[in-house]
Amino acid sequence: MKLRLAQSFEQADEWERAAALYEELYKSEPENYVFLDGLRRSYTQLKEHIKAIALLRQWFIIHPRDMNLMTTLGGLYYDAGNETAADSIWKITLSIEPSNIQSYRMVANEMMQHRLYEQCIRTYLDGRTMSRSEVVFADELGNLYIALQQYSSAAQEYLRLVKKNPDQLSFAQMRLSTMILKPEALRAATEVVKAEVKNSSDNIALHRLYVWLLLEDRQYDSALEQYRIIDRLTNAQGGELFAFAQQLNQEHASAAAAETFKEIIDRFPTSPLLPSARFGYARSLEELSDHADSLAPESLQSYKDAIQI
Repeated sequence: MKLRLAQSFEQADEWERAAALYEELYKSEPENYVFLDGLRRSYTQLKEHIKAIALLRQWFIIHPRDMNLMTTLGGLYYDAGNETAADSIWKITLSIEPSNIQSYRMVANEMMQHRLYEQCIRTYLDGRTMSRSEVVFADELGNLYIALQQYSSAAQEYLRLVKKNPDQLSFAQMRLSTMILKPEALRAATEVVKAEVKNSSDNIALHRLYVWLLLEDRQYDSALEQYRIIDRLTNAQGGELFAFAQQLNQEHASAAAAETFKEIIDRFPTSPLLPSARFGYARSLEELSDHADSLAPESLQSYKDAIQI
């Protein structure tokens, strides 16, 4: 009943009353983790960091390898203004099991709560080195780089995932989708992926990621070139180009759609997609014609180019 009362005081933000009860409980059962952690939370909320530090140090006499609370202790030292001690405690925590990936994640999360972003990045990178895995912590690092507006580095992290496992393509696109709303982020990600595509020209997933970025920037000509490569690598015989042309029609990029449909008609005359390609081509030209009178000069030229294909 006393524990439930202490917890109710926590929920009501009555931390002094909660601390008094937890002190009684912990004194009666100093081996009880629930009582210890409740008292630690109360001291932390009351900004009594010295008391909280002393509490945990006493706990470590009997439980010297409690990495969870050791990580918390580092945070308490940081809150108390002793950044050197905090950094030392976190390093000791990681040294207990240097190959334990969860230790790096735990320490990094504590650093994140204190907005120590650069230290957090270094911790993740150290963990990656110890794990000997190129993709471990890629998502965590990607999110951090996005928050710090280091867009090229963020794109590199999600590229790691796609290169390692092409099935991660949708996940990488989802993560990058919010970042590339900013034009400078879209440019940075596009350049990073473009460079990687040149180095891994047979990686279909990378081409798909690149073409997705190109379409986000409405670079239809470059996107068409990428779909030609994807169609060849997958031996789709125009199937990838057809899917691209349909997507262009849905986005009302009629001139680019007409060019793509016409390419299917010319290059794959025996394809079962030929009737659909002809129909799509006609519809694209029809939509261009409907809007020709209101087109800006540059768009009107695109229309004229399309109908002369």
